[in-house]
Amino acid sequence: MGRDSEPKSSDRGSRRHDKDHSKDSSKDNSSKGSKYTTPYISASKVAMNVKVAKDALEKARKAELVQKQIQEHLQKINFTKNVFESTTPLGGKKLVFDSLGRILDESGNVVKSTPVIHSTLKVNRNLVVEKQKKEIQLEKSEKIAKKVQQSQYVDPSLNNLRRKRKKLFNFVEPGTYIKQERQLLRQMEERASGINKSSLILQKKRLLEQQNKRLSTLYKLQQSKSEKDEKEEEVNEGERGDKDEADKNEASPVEKDEGEEEQEKTSGDNEVNLMELNPNLIPLRNNRLENKDSWDDDEPFVEWWDRGVIVFKSGEDPFKLQNLKKHQYIANIDLNELKINEDKFNHYIEHPVKLDGKRKKGTTQPLIQLTKKERKKFKRLRKQEKQRIIRDKITIGMIPPPPPKLKLSNLINVLKNQSAADPSKVEQQVKQQMEQRLRAHEQRNEERKLTKEQRSKKNAQKWQIKKNAEAEAALFTINSLSNFKLIKKIDTNAQQFHLSGTCIIMNNGPAFLIIEGSKVSIRRYTKLLLRRIKWNEYILEGDIDPSQNGCKQVWVGNVKKRSFPHWTVNYVDCDEQIEDILKPFKALHYFEMVQKYRDPLEDV
Repeated sequence: MGRDSEPKSSDRGSRRHDKDHSKDSSKDNSSKGSKYTTPYISASKVAMNVKVAKDALEKARKAELVQKQIQEHLQKINFTKNVFESTTPLGGKKLVFDSLGRILDESGNVVKSTPVIHSTLKVNRNLVVEKQKKEIQLEKSEKIAKKVQQSQYVDPSLNNLRRKRKKLFNFVEPGTYIKQERQLLRQMEERASGINKSSLILQKKRLLEQQNKRLSTLYKLQQSKSEKDEKEEEVNEGERGDKDEADKNEASPVEKDEGEEEQEKTSGDNEVNLMELNPNLIPLRNNRLENKDSWDDDEPFVEWWDRGVIVFKSGEDPFKLQNLKKHQYIANIDLNELKINEDKFNHYIEHPVKLDGKRKKGTTQPLIQLTKKERKKFKRLRKQEKQRIIRDKITIGMIPPPPPKLKLSNLINVLKNQSAADPSKVEQQVKQQMEQRLRAHEQRNEERKLTKEQRSKKNAQKWQIKKNAEAEAALFTINSLSNFKLIKKIDTNAQQFHLSGTCIIMNNGPAFLIIEGSKVSIRRYTKLLLRRIKWNEYILEGDIDPSQNGCKQVWVGNVKKRSFPHWTVNYVDCDEQIEDILKPFKALHYFEMVQKYRDPLEDV
């Protein structure tokens, strides 16, 4: 232990010596002042400075690399400076022009350049641009056509697709709608008179075609005839040349007239001969045949809406004289014979008839179901509104104020001094008023009560089917209806619920029911059959056990129309009679359902 403790003590002593030495040195430094002080820097700050210096060096190296890349790129771009030496002090080429002002290159050829438009209207600029675009499109289309010829998988019809042109304004010429109206009026007249315009147009076209054919044949015949005559005249000219000249000089005017008459006769003979060749031929006309349409007809003299306003000077109606119908107009009439009927005009202004301002009522919205609290609130508000109206009428003087409502409890407060004078008399008056109020109340209740007819009608409305409501039908089977009381219950309840249908009972007891009616009545009747009537409590005829008797629902659902007009009870011996009963009402399917029905509880 002593050996180990010695070095420890020596270490402690050395540490103390170091601390004392550091304190002394610090004191000496502080005593010396700021002249000889050195800053103290920690190791962490030194490490940070080294890191910052490294980052700065790396950034400088990267910047150097980027500068080198930029210089290489610029050398590639500006290599032309070495190839083409600059002829001007600024480095650009000299421009050379010819006599027309066109730019020439070094070899003396004209340089092609597209004209640049600077200060023209936008319209002209667009035109030039469009021309340039068209040229480019043509070049492109030629290239595409070459590619299409080479490839087999391109549809050539796709290149022919074009955009639709924009629709321009189509201005209507004056008078077009008037012509359309007249044409419609003519069509109405033709329909009224039974004329078929389409057949007439077809006939007209056929006649025109026939005429054109005849004219063409006649023209050909005349042309051939004239050619033959010309040839004959040319042959005979040489023989008659001298004779004709001498005869013409010696001939008198009378002879000339005779020659003209002979020529006319020959021409007439020629015409007769042509007509004999074809009797259907028609002579040529100078004017052209026109296919005149109803649109180009003359304007009417008197329009149909002038009926009654324009009359003859004698006072007669021109429309009645010509037996014209409602929308027919007068085409040809002397306007000088007409005058305006001034009896039709007066100084009153005819106002248009006012339309009915009542709008169609919309579909009725379903009523909102209110809570009990809300119903009480609305009842109280309605009562307050009525009382307020009565008070307002009393204040205006329309109604006299009601007498005070006297009771034995408020007698002293209402009458005050009068009750002290004769209290027995006042009490008697109060009792009389109370009796009167009670009688009036009972009378009001009696008046509100419904009569027997009104009550039955109200009860019927409850069970009857409403308009435009779907009818409901149900089908039941009963094991036995041999007890008359059961039949009576079924029959009377069906009538009371306003049901239609039939009850078919077999002689041995089993039966089935077909009922039709409103949903409420069907629901109530099914409750009667399946719940209220205790089938096993009624004694049945024969050896049938009442415990086995019961009623089962075969089917229930909605029906578009009622099959049966009223309720009936029928007794039947066989199936044929059932079919005879149901066939006129188209209800045989109900009987088939009963035959095929099997209770699902039997298998359980």
